[in-house]
Amino acid sequence: MSTEWGGYISREMAGREIRLDFPPHLVIAYAALMGVAWVAHSGAGVIHWAFLLFSLQSGLDWVTAARRLSSLRGALGVIFSLAWVAVSGAGGSPLWPGLIPVAGGLGAVLARIRGASLYILAILGGYAVMAGLAGLPPGVVVFRLGLIAFVASSLGVMLRRIISQRERAEASERRVRALLSAAQGITGELDLKATLESILDRVVELLNVEKAAILLEEPETGKLRVVAARGVAPSEWSKVVLSSRGSLAEEVMKRGRSRMVERGEDIGTEGEGFKELGMRGIAIVPLSVGEEKLGMLIVSNRRERPLLVEDLEVLRLFGTFAAVAIHKAKAHRRTEEALRSSEKRVGRLKVIAEIGRQISLTRTMDELIERTLEGICDRLGYEGGALLVSQVGEPEHLKVASSKGILEGMSKEAKVDLLGSEIGRDLRDGRPVLVRDIEHVKDAGVRALLKPLGVRSVLLVPVLVHGQARGAIEVASTEPGALGDEAVAEMEMLAAFVASGMEDVELHVELRRRAEELERAYEELQRSQEQLIRAARLATVGELAAIVAHELNNPLTAILGYSQLAMAQIEDGSPLKEDLKVIEGEALRTKEIVRRLLDFAREVRPKTVEFDLNEVVEESVKVLAYELEASNIKVEKDLDPSLPKVVADPGQIKQVLTNMIVNAKDAMEPKGGGTLRLATRSREPGWVEVEISDTGVGIPPEHLPRIFDPFFTTKEPGKGTGLGLTVCHRIVSQHGGRIEVESRVGEGTTFRVILPVRGKVEQ
Repeated sequence: MSTEWGGYISREMAGREIRLDFPPHLVIAYAALMGVAWVAHSGAGVIHWAFLLFSLQSGLDWVTAARRLSSLRGALGVIFSLAWVAVSGAGGSPLWPGLIPVAGGLGAVLARIRGASLYILAILGGYAVMAGLAGLPPGVVVFRLGLIAFVASSLGVMLRRIISQRERAEASERRVRALLSAAQGITGELDLKATLESILDRVVELLNVEKAAILLEEPETGKLRVVAARGVAPSEWSKVVLSSRGSLAEEVMKRGRSRMVERGEDIGTEGEGFKELGMRGIAIVPLSVGEEKLGMLIVSNRRERPLLVEDLEVLRLFGTFAAVAIHKAKAHRRTEEALRSSEKRVGRLKVIAEIGRQISLTRTMDELIERTLEGICDRLGYEGGALLVSQVGEPEHLKVASSKGILEGMSKEAKVDLLGSEIGRDLRDGRPVLVRDIEHVKDAGVRALLKPLGVRSVLLVPVLVHGQARGAIEVASTEPGALGDEAVAEMEMLAAFVASGMEDVELHVELRRRAEELERAYEELQRSQEQLIRAARLATVGELAAIVAHELNNPLTAILGYSQLAMAQIEDGSPLKEDLKVIEGEALRTKEIVRRLLDFAREVRPKTVEFDLNEVVEESVKVLAYELEASNIKVEKDLDPSLPKVVADPGQIKQVLTNMIVNAKDAMEPKGGGTLRLATRSREPGWVEVEISDTGVGIPPEHLPRIFDPFFTTKEPGKGTGLGLTVCHRIVSQHGGRIEVESRVGEGTTFRVILPVRGKVEQ
């Protein structure tokens, strides 16, 4: 019988699907415990708890062990119920042999159910055998087993509910922690890539997906490219390019709808796409903030396990976090760019202000141009700069005053016609001219001028002085489109400084011209005043000199005559005769002084003729050559052979030069000699000068204002009358000229006799 039952069971189990979920040693232990429990008449619940304990010690987790125990409890409940029916139908008689095929058949049925295991059959068989060996009444055994099965079933339901609730709570907690971590990453991290990668890490961990990526749209091309990814090497993700136009990606982006697709090629990719990455079960959520469409979040698994709806909701939340992070990063980047741009503009404004300050300090046009071009090229960093200005007599043209950088080779003859050319008319009307690419300029002359210099873009800004274009600032670049609105604004500010600088320079030049005129007028007035004062003094001195000369002349004649008569009557060698010679000499010297006084008082009118001034200089030196050589004085001459002839009184001019040469000799004698230099040259048109320089003792500064005064002399007593320079000054003044003097004590003195060429002689 046993052999037949065993064969029956074997036949029923053959070919059935049996899952081996527990280790063999655990099954054997469980069967043994069940047998012992039956013999000891203990409850089956103890065996259940013991089985659960052994399961945990064998390495199974709590949830898996509880699930399998629940399945075992259900199977036992069915078996015990069938056993009860079998026993009741036999009238309570022992039917142990009949229970065995029932258990075998039930095991074969349970073997067809996915989730039942071989261990259930082993446990039921072992339990039935142990019950038969114990000799218990079948009714009692079945009743107890049914009661135990009912209690185990109730406990299993409760346990399953507890486990299910715990699983949901743990899953919810994991989601909350992941979402909170993602939110904290957004608020605390400014590195966009690190933030997005952190979000993807949470997505992969929470949803148990293999691959995840965030794609952002390029506004210029409309393409979606991977910026962060997990599950595939970055080099592989870089091959994935999505088009946001005419594809599923467009629907997700524009309509903001989340989608789930089975295959990657259904999305609409370029390059190798998702197909080569083996992505299946793909979920896509859009990334947007308000109306701004940013990109999308994609997750996928290689195995064919579709994501649940609740997974898609979680993915949308992560997509929201990613979108906020991207928006925040973009806003931060825009803020930083705006701040850097603002700082750059402020820095350049400071540079322009400093250039303007330097321009305001210039006093000449050359200096203004130099400062402007240095500021444009060296401080503002433009590749080339030039300043065009209007020329005197040509206000309708602007010519290149100077250039720097790549414009340095521009021809100085290049000019802008303010009336004829289109560029010139814009400048004349005060409008800047911006040429982003000279290839598009209609004026062939402009292209021919700038293209050889490598210029591709150029800007001209007018310099307006009193509303008129008096110049233009030109900047250039070798790159097309390199100059824009910012360059226009900078050059307009600089042009205002240049215009103000031009006004200041012109005003300064005019003020300087007027100051020079006033200075010349003042000097002329001062000379005239000095001449009038000196003339008045000379007139007074002349009258006095005439009276004195007249009064002295008669006594001197008598003294001279009687001394000569007495010498004729005294023999030679007599001491008295020597005394008489002294009287005669002093009388002659006094008579010479009287003669000079008379000459000074007469004011002889000059007799003008045309003569060569160089010849008069040569004659004056020749007359005094012996005395100069005797005083160890070297003569150097630098006479201009092209000197024009002079209309003057040659005798009086010779008297002036002779007197000054004698004064120079007297000044060098205390030093034992020296060098006398004589030079002639032309001055301003219509004037010539004779320069007499010595290396003598010089004239003290306090004496210079008085050297032309009558009877003033710096010579030792008895060596000068103080009338020589006075007479020289009067003669030169009568000829319409003047005398200039420079002197350094211990170094020497220089006199310049300046005469008109065509005889401006006082009548």
